[in-house]
Amino acid sequence: MITQAEQDVAAFGYNALASLAKAIAFRSLALQALKTNERISATVCAYYSLLHLAITLIYFCPQYVDTVLLDKLRAKRGTGEIDPSNIISHKSAIEFVKSCVQYGLNSNFHSQLERAKNLREFVNYGPRLTIDNDTPYFGPCNDRPQDCDSLISSVTDVFPLALEWASLRSPLDGTVLKISISKCSDFFIQPDLFYKQWSSLACIENCLEFIKELEDKLDAS
Repeated sequence: MITQAEQDVAAFGYNALASLAKAIAFRSLALQALKTNERISATVCAYYSLLHLAITLIYFCPQYVDTVLLDKLRAKRGTGEIDPSNIISHKSAIEFVKSCVQYGLNSNFHSQLERAKNLREFVNYGPRLTIDNDTPYFGPCNDRPQDCDSLISSVTDVFPLALEWASLRSPLDGTVLKISISKCSDFFIQPDLFYKQWSSLACIENCLEFIKELEDKLDAS
């Protein structure tokens, strides 16, 4: 008899696939931005890459999701006419990753996600302008450009760790996860889809190369 978790992972399969494509796309955009020293954009993209990877794991491993959030996702999805992803808050996604560490998820995912969140908030909202004795100061600036560089490098490392973990714990023997990765290239090949129209050729090619790397690593694990 099929379990509730198996029903959920099958129902959320397309949502997982779309979230994985977003995670891979934002990783590629971060790399492309870094090549031209656009570290503000690179930092924002790196954060959203890890955030969407967290959301991907929520769909692949619903048995670890908070009951209240999972009920809301089921209700909003209905029979599939609505994508429920927008009810997953940043905080919920980060807390999910943190909670999964106790189930064997590599803690580096959580630490890099928190790091990315903090650095993204810095480039978005800081440094602050303050005035001392009628003299304006723009700072402090405790984060460095090198922090962005190392963050983006770590994003690439997190993907296989997270997906290998999920493949071992996702209901239905990880079948939905494996299918999602094998189908993910379609998001970057089909001309009528978002990424093909909105992304550069370099970004598309990088995404396709990375998907192949992930497939190979999962097949070897």
